[in-house]
Amino acid sequence: MSRPRRARDIGLTIWDFREKIWVVCPSCAGPARVMDVAARGRFRLVCLRCAHSAEGSTRGTPQRVGCATDGRFGLPLYLTARVRGQQLWVYNLAHLDALAEWLGANLRERPVQGLYRNRTMMSRLPPWMSSAAARPHVVRALAALRERAVSEGLS
Repeated sequence: MSRPRRARDIGLTIWDFREKIWVVCPSCAGPARVMDVAARGRFRLVCLRCAHSAEGSTRGTPQRVGCATDGRFGLPLYLTARVRGQQLWVYNLAHLDALAEWLGANLRERPVQGLYRNRTMMSRLPPWMSSAAARPHVVRALAALRERAVSEGLS
């Protein structure tokens, strides 16, 4: 008998994965990276294929989370898939790995106490993603997204 795979919610939020986001390049539709340039209070877009680049200021720019766009430039995310009629999206491989670990586990442990226990990314997953019937499909889609990302050299 094998031991159940266990995942523990360590309190990360979706904001913790926004340091580097993979988006669709507006010039060539290839993978482009949106990242913060912390020292200057700016963010930058750089395409891996065509070297297209753009820059913007963090001041006055609304930064939305929770949708399939980067929230800074408003570009669609590169790592997306359709799962059972719903759109699955991840910002980067760290985000993908966190979801795959959580959804692929047999035993998922959330913090019992704490001020932010119901504000973590894992506690806020949509019901279609965290339901027992959907989890195997989501885990397979995440594995396919990982293969795509690795084959294209995304980190």
